[in-house]
Amino acid sequence: MLLNFLIFVLFEYFINLVANKLYFETLIMVRDVFSYLLSFLLIHLICKRKLSNYRFKFENYKIIALAILAAIMLDFGIGLPFYHLIPKPFFFQPDLTGLLPRLNTIVVALILAPFFEELIMRGVILDGLLKNKGAKTAILISAILFTLMHLSVEKIPSLFFGSIFIGWIYYKTKSLMLPILIHLFNNLISIYQLYFFKDLRVGKDGIDSIYGDHTILIIVVFNLILITSLYFLNRQFKKSE
Repeated sequence: MLLNFLIFVLFEYFINLVANKLYFETLIMVRDVFSYLLSFLLIHLICKRKLSNYRFKFENYKIIALAILAAIMLDFGIGLPFYHLIPKPFFFQPDLTGLLPRLNTIVVALILAPFFEELIMRGVILDGLLKNKGAKTAILISAILFTLMHLSVEKIPSLFFGSIFIGWIYYKTKSLMLPILIHLFNNLISIYQLYFFKDLRVGKDGIDSIYGDHTILIIVVFNLILITSLYFLNRQFKKSE
């Protein structure tokens, strides 16, 4: 978001002026909290939402379990392979060596981003679109916006399909709890990859270093589990209607 970017630049300038090693991560965290909170408040006020519009309660534990399973399989079966196997532009050949998660990274990935991004993208934008457009169109538009918002070329498939899935979950449950949980698990997987695969490289070698000697078979298995979980998830939604 443009607002997030402007806040990021201003805080970065301030941090570079006054920060030392002791306060650096604290200032970064304050910047991120302020950025997310201000973005939400502005969008909330512009769209004239009420706090009562945001629902978080959802107690169907079968649906919760199946949705989280499907999200994990989507990440490992589609998102991760696409990230590594799709050719990257010549200017994008990242070296992730040593990019271990700091405290600020964990707080943003597991608390701020899941909560505020879902509050904005699903609780405000998708919910508003569903009131004026058909479900498929609304979910598609919100998925495109979510993907563009992250400005991450290498993660376009993961972001887009993941957002389609989360949008469908929100449409069916009318609750933000599951979208937030799924978002959290997706980010947790990313942190896991950074922590346990310190020498990870982009490309076939990168995916093989994760899945070993049976990469294709493992990806097929993940996608079969994904399809199966989506089938039973849809059945659960029909039962609960």
